[in-house]
Amino acid sequence: MKMKDQDEELDDLAGQVQMLESNKTKLEMEMIQTRKELRHEIQSREDELEDARNASSKKVKMLEQQLEQEHEERLGFLRERHDFEGKIMNLQDLLERSGDEDQIAKLKRDLKRTKALLRDAQLMIEKAQNEGTNKVLVRQLKIN
Repeated sequence: MKMKDQDEELDDLAGQVQMLESNKTKLEMEMIQTRKELRHEIQSREDELEDARNASSKKVKMLEQQLEQEHEERLGFLRERHDFEGKIMNLQDLLERSGDEDQIAKLKRDLKRTKALLRDAQLMIEKAQNEGTNKVLVRQLKIN
């Protein structure tokens, strides 16, 4: 009887070993699949990160170009303003030296036109300077 009990116990143990080996194989397969999924997820995230870097780089370059263009416009406006101020001074000098009333009227009209142009140029400069905050944004983007 002892032998029969031992045989049954041996059969039970053999069944348990087979079941454990089956579970082990199943777990190993699941582990391999999980690793594949993790590698795929990591690659996907790295690709997304690279795309975001490229997009940010393009945006920074675009903002730098825009900033450079605005800077050039601002310099042009400042030169124009300087020219207008010089014309105003010349017209005022001519006005002070001139005695002819027709000439004075013409010079006054010219002076008014030039002052209006100067105001327009100053408004353009102020607008360009207000848009100069883009420079700060570009710096912040570069820092980030």
